[in-house]
Amino acid sequence: MFCTLIIAAATVIYTCFARLQWTAMIGQLDEMKSASTQNELAIKRELRPYISVNKMEMLGELTNGRSIKGHAEMINAGRTPGTSVQGCADIALLPNSRPMTDDFPCPATNNPKRLGAEISRFNLGAGAPFGVDSPGTTISPVGTLLPLLTSGALRLYFYGELSYEDTLDPKDIHHTTFCGRYNVQSHTLEICEKHNRMD
Repeated sequence: MFCTLIIAAATVIYTCFARLQWTAMIGQLDEMKSASTQNELAIKRELRPYISVNKMEMLGELTNGRSIKGHAEMINAGRTPGTSVQGCADIALLPNSRPMTDDFPCPATNNPKRLGAEISRFNLGAGAPFGVDSPGTTISPVGTLLPLLTSGALRLYFYGELSYEDTLDPKDIHHTTFCGRYNVQSHTLEICEKHNRMD
């Protein structure tokens, strides 16, 4: 009888000890799972495509009603290809009282040249550059509008947006927007306060 009690007591102690070990192992597995999820997210962030603007410029002359267009040099600074890359670039002439916004549509609603245009999609490899151009535009009547640009009453913007997918997680759709405001004195594009984002 005494041996049975000792065996029963040892079994209870062993069961309690095993339960503690099991609880500790479950906790360790949860920590490992959490660390694995965090590592997976960090790896995706490190390897995913990042398509951004490298350089923007305005091509052409505003004088004499000549055609101008914006050009943006884009690059995939990520380590994997961006897939299904598509985008838009346009020029907008806006009053100073209504400057560029983050949600300004591309193409501009008043640009009939772009309505119904075919949307091309392509893949962009890591480190690969490509160019995005706005359609050619003339500012007319230039004699009336150029002084308003020079005085700051009007602002000329070259802007655009891109969307692309990710090979690491095809459900993710990434977005890049860009905007440059034309400086009449220096003939350069200055980065806009709005419409410059990348996720």
